[in-house]
Amino acid sequence: MNALSTFFAACTLIICLLMPVIITAQDGTLDPTFDVDGRVSTTTGLLDCSGTSMVIREDPLNPLHLNLRKIIVAGQTFNGMDSDFMIAQYNNDGSLDNSFGNNGIVITPVGGFDDRASAIVLQNDGKIVVAGASSDGLKESIAIVRYNSNGSLDLTFNTTGKVITSISAVADNASSVAVQNNGKILVAGFSDMVQNLDFTVVRYNSNGTLDNTFDTDGIVTTPIGNSNDIATKVMLQSDGKIVVTGSSLRANNMDFAMARYMSDGSLDLTFDSDGKVTTAINGSFNEYGFSGLIQNDGKILITGSSNSTFNDCIVARYNTDGSLDPFFGVNGIAITDFGIAADYGQAIDIALQKDDKIVVCGLRNDGAALNYAVVRYHVNGLIDSTFGTDGIVTTDFGSADDEGHAVAMQSDGKIVVAGGSHDGMQKRVSVARYNNPSVSPVRVEFDRIESDNSVTPNPFHILTTIRTANILQNATIEIHNSIGKKVRQVNGVNGQSFTLQRDTLPAGLYFIRVVQGYSILFSEKILIVD
Repeated sequence: MNALSTFFAACTLIICLLMPVIITAQDGTLDPTFDVDGRVSTTTGLLDCSGTSMVIREDPLNPLHLNLRKIIVAGQTFNGMDSDFMIAQYNNDGSLDNSFGNNGIVITPVGGFDDRASAIVLQNDGKIVVAGASSDGLKESIAIVRYNSNGSLDLTFNTTGKVITSISAVADNASSVAVQNNGKILVAGFSDMVQNLDFTVVRYNSNGTLDNTFDTDGIVTTPIGNSNDIATKVMLQSDGKIVVTGSSLRANNMDFAMARYMSDGSLDLTFDSDGKVTTAINGSFNEYGFSGLIQNDGKILITGSSNSTFNDCIVARYNTDGSLDPFFGVNGIAITDFGIAADYGQAIDIALQKDDKIVVCGLRNDGAALNYAVVRYHVNGLIDSTFGTDGIVTTDFGSADDEGHAVAMQSDGKIVVAGGSHDGMQKRVSVARYNNPSVSPVRVEFDRIESDNSVTPNPFHILTTIRTANILQNATIEIHNSIGKKVRQVNGVNGQSFTLQRDTLPAGLYFIRVVQGYSILFSEKILIVD
């Protein structure tokens, strides 16, 4: 038996071993293969710590390679005097990864006082970028730290691994981070311009210097209205445009807000005519946009909360021109009563399943304390009653408050939520993983993979041709970068050959998957060269 046959046989065995779990588990139940009960709490000593953002690292060619799956949570920890950036990296079974940092944890003081990490992203080369805020004792500034894949500081990033950017004289903060295909780093947040808070977007070169091709100095501040505007999520469209979501104070109430920028930092005037969109869900109450994502069809989802009674979960979907999508929820908006006692709840982050169902995480009150809350919607914005209880799952970590701040999807369909939990004495980083068998795990069709499939030429510069042994019917071609992040998807592929254009993809190693239904028909490494 050759090495390739041994590899495929091992994968088949793994799939067979997983089958009983896949068959018997119910959507939204805690996954017992994750630290026995589906829940993990982590401390960094005797003081408080919490998680605010998360990414999942997986093997891009074989998602069933469980040893390479890592769950990476960013947040902060209190050191007794002030707070520092913190990262915890977990193995697939929920244990801390001892090969990362100090027994799975990295703590980084950025400035001289409080440092708070808000967002995390993986670069194509596997390096980890964390963004947030750092205080010098007088004001907060935007802070970015870049780590090597083992958790050590990346000294090629501003020679220290850290960058602090001060924009206004009062306060600046980063709440979201993204990495472009060319390696440039975008952060979004707000700057206090003395009279008002404004959206702030900053772009850095890969070495940590400000990118002066982005609005001449690397910094864009945008007033959405005439008062406070806070950006909470930055997203990249496939055409290079930049979408930023958040909230804007208008007519004495906070509303959902968005801005779209061209790649040079100028507002995109094809987006609602001025590059800005605001949505008042209920004109008499506050609505806060906390997170968002861009669907494969280019439509934009924003999730957040409204205090129309106390706090409800809101998901709004927009067309690519910034108009609300009338085919989603009621006139583009889905509202869910997310609370129980005192009707209190919040929606904080959002993710998309492979079947395009929408998963939102946050918190809700059970009458005694706050717990993790996860809600799932159909693609049309109606709540999915097959998930948990009437579409909502609540998870309690302890006797006090638990808050889910970040949600991500594993390639096998399982849902991971990270945040903070409190046991009445100490706050901890907490992670929960949920079964999700209705999203069938990707199956590898081994007999087809070893058939007459090809990618030629490979390596290539401008274009290459994918040929398959099978006739494709409404198949999907996925391109993943070297760390497993999907950077392009082509839907509706038919026939036996397809010409793949490089377009804006930078040179480097990628992985192509040809997927039909939930089966991988063909997988191959490709190399793009300049």
